[in-house]
Amino acid sequence: MDAIAENAAKICSSSDAVIRVVEGNGLRTAANYGPLPGESGWGPISIDRRSIPGRLVLDRETIHIPDLAEVPEDQLRSRFARRTGVRTILGTPLWRLV
Repeated sequence: MDAIAENAAKICSSSDAVIRVVEGNGLRTAANYGPLPGESGWGPISIDRRSIPGRLVLDRETIHIPDLAEVPEDQLRSRFARRTGVRTILGTPLWRLV
């Protein structure tokens, strides 16, 4: 998973990439690449429409937000990104067929 996160960051010319996996009713961080601090202490992320990772799971489509500062917080909760100064977010779901 670490190699996938690193390659995703390089392909997107990003300094960071995070891979999360569904676990129970939430998402946990499975791999992290880059200088942003890990998400320990934040707990699992809920799968709902107000979180970016939650939307990825529910909508099953790529999400690109060029400037997170322009999105009202009541429409999209992204505490980690806002606290760390992240402005641009690109997320895509990875699905395993079983």
